[in-house]
Amino acid sequence: MPPLLKTYKEQYENVGIELIEESTEKLIDITARGVVDISILSLPIEDFRLNTKTMLTEPLYLVLPKEQQHWMPIKVKQIMSSSILIKQNNLPIENFTNCPFILLKQGYGFRRTVLEICARGGFEPQIAYETSSIETAQSLVGHGLGITIVPEMVIHRSTYQSSLTYFKLDSNPTRTLVFTYKKERYLSMNARALIEIYEKTKLN
Repeated sequence: MPPLLKTYKEQYENVGIELIEESTEKLIDITARGVVDISILSLPIEDFRLNTKTMLTEPLYLVLPKEQQHWMPIKVKQIMSSSILIKQNNLPIENFTNCPFILLKQGYGFRRTVLEICARGGFEPQIAYETSSIETAQSLVGHGLGITIVPEMVIHRSTYQSSLTYFKLDSNPTRTLVFTYKKERYLSMNARALIEIYEKTKLN
């Protein structure tokens, strides 16, 4: 968002932008009611009042603390101490059944994504902490308090990267981000311009 907004403001300096950060449930509600012009959300969007336009699809990664912790099963400790396995970097989520998970709070779409990944692995995660910020979740992991799952785009922007290890999962989970806006409502020129700038930036 910051690079996109910067480019947008350079081209449309007289257009005011109000940035609203809320839970997925709240953003869906205010978008469907026309309170905001456009939202950026992850699929699935199940509200029939909304249209979507795909932005990107990105892989998801399992995040562990760099140092071994007492709560880690033996198999996980072996994974972390094996340079061969780390290079393969393609692990089954089932290995982490008994680990404490750090999830986003109820109402955030990404929480549902993580729960579905665990469900496909045949278990319900043991939730140690809940937060409204993926960055806070990574900080908690870095301090050895559990594990989490994050989208690729946050990895290189994390201020806690030096204390974390990222693993690909063998199920290759992804998330798809979309521009979301109300059906049966004229999408303003300013909102359309935001989408167009993003698409041009992506192509370049």
